[in-house]
Amino acid sequence: MPPDAPPVDAPVDARPDLVIGTVSLGYRTETGVEERYTDLTAVAIAALVPDDAEPSGFRTIVGAGTADGRFAIEGVPPEMPYYLKVGNRYYWTHLHWVQLRSVVPTRPDVRRATQPTPVAVDVPPCAGGRALCPLSVVSVRAGVLFEPTYRADGSPVAEGDWADANFYYDGTTNGGLPEGAAGDDLRFVMYRRESRTGGEAIVAHRVATFEPPSIVAGRAQMLVGSAAEIRDELPVRLIMGNRAAFDSLFDGRSGFVEASLSVHAPLTFGARWLSIGGFVYGPVVGKLSTRERSPTGALPALDERIRDPFGGVGVRTAVLEYRRRWWYAAPGAAAPFGIDGGLVRVADRLDFPFPSSSMIAPPSALFVDGHPASSGGSLGPGPVALTWTASARARQYQVSVFRLLAAGPRFTGAVTTSDVRATVPSELLTGSEYFAFAVSAFAGANDLSAGELYPDGVPADQATTLTGAFRLLATCGDGDVDLGEDCDSRGLSTSTCDGDCTAPRCGDGMLNALAGELCDAVVDTMSCDADCTAPVCGDGHLNLELEQCDDGNAVDDGNGCSAACRFNRCGDGVVQAYGEQCDTAGASATCDADCTVVECGDRVINAAAGETCDDGAPDDGDGCSSTCRHE
Repeated sequence: MPPDAPPVDAPVDARPDLVIGTVSLGYRTETGVEERYTDLTAVAIAALVPDDAEPSGFRTIVGAGTADGRFAIEGVPPEMPYYLKVGNRYYWTHLHWVQLRSVVPTRPDVRRATQPTPVAVDVPPCAGGRALCPLSVVSVRAGVLFEPTYRADGSPVAEGDWADANFYYDGTTNGGLPEGAAGDDLRFVMYRRESRTGGEAIVAHRVATFEPPSIVAGRAQMLVGSAAEIRDELPVRLIMGNRAAFDSLFDGRSGFVEASLSVHAPLTFGARWLSIGGFVYGPVVGKLSTRERSPTGALPALDERIRDPFGGVGVRTAVLEYRRRWWYAAPGAAAPFGIDGGLVRVADRLDFPFPSSSMIAPPSALFVDGHPASSGGSLGPGPVALTWTASARARQYQVSVFRLLAAGPRFTGAVTTSDVRATVPSELLTGSEYFAFAVSAFAGANDLSAGELYPDGVPADQATTLTGAFRLLATCGDGDVDLGEDCDSRGLSTSTCDGDCTAPRCGDGMLNALAGELCDAVVDTMSCDADCTAPVCGDGHLNLELEQCDDGNAVDDGNGCSAACRFNRCGDGVVQAYGEQCDTAGASATCDADCTVVECGDRVINAAAGETCDDGAPDDGDGCSSTCRHE
């Protein structure tokens, strides 16, 4: 099959025990999709067939791949579900003809900068530097994003190494080179970070194009362009609802991070857009977001007319995210680290209620080898079985495996299935004793019956939840204290031993009620304080997921922290000893609206106190009398 050949149907005369398929990327071009097949000669290809006679529960049948993206595995029983292994990805399927394909919005022949390529950009000055004025240099056709930083000396120049530029279709650092000869566009966009009620907006402010547009590997270059105000606008609205309904979908170990709507400009031609599985978004047009922490209040609606630096040509894609973070404390780690999950929707409309009841929900009732997933625990050496309750509208699920190392989490691989259970093969459970699993529900446009096993297409939804930390140690649970174990209570938590054979410690992510822990979320979350107690207003522990303040009591005692652990304010009816003379929840006969005692001549007109004027001078004869009435 030549590199540019289109996908083909399964051969009608193929042997029934033969699994064949292709792995490819479909590149968007102006003339359509150009297929490029992945070189599989060095990629591990295999089928894992269920077999109770094997210690792992699977019999491995090794296959082979070719340079033109094809693979074949012989001896796979027909009609029997099995795991198709391609690299570190596993797909649960019964199909014997498979297409693993993603569509990406970039040229297929983009070369990479293989050596340092310093690039400086002449930029308009912006007070606040990168914190308030993030910069991007993008090439839509090359699919590359370069983010220079302002010089520390304050000069109107931003610089960086193009070899560190990202391909925005997969987030990898590849340094793709925009080349004028290939017709790449190259433009500089200055954004502006602006406050909004309840959130913030990142809006494009100025745009410049460059001549010449080529970036040459190994050659220093200064980009000088004429920056102009952006005129094209897109009306965008982020309509938020009450957070409580969506927070209830996730366990209390996770914390709310952000709700956002970002608008992207992918290179889209034809009916099939881009990949949800790889989160292909394209360069950012603008973004609205909120980090409102109140778990019971309504999140704000953010309306914006976003300036479009890409000229309004082509289709715009909206990416809506409701991000939550799960925290882990790996042995030897200097501090806890997080892994994000939550809700994601990729859509083709820019006015959308989010979160929305029509969105997919994350898998629930999640168990890991029979253990409640959120609690963590001890497991054998593998394989590991996960089960969950189906999510409405979900067409596929994916279990992502993370090693929990002192340096942070490391993605190991993933298992994709259409079932509500999955087995993580032992070969993904190496390189660490501690692991966590992210379980995602997908609703996309890929045709599973045609062998399109990779989540793909727009519109699409994804909802992800994470498990607690699990320790894989063969000897833990045998009752003997072996090397690497603090204790061994046969897999059960006791007052002196966690189920993972470590001594109980608040903040280790392992809930042990017998050791006095009411919860253990590693950090403060909505259902757990970092000291492993339930969050209570007035306990003296400030939990920013729920509280603005906590003075150790749940009464209004005039010190600025209310009985609900929110900051007091003038007008709430509670007199604060620090800064308020009175507070009658508004103007009254004795108290002005600014929480000062009524006084004629204070320049505050208080109608409730009988004032019709107040010129700051309590004298008669100037139009406002000494009793603050018009003369």
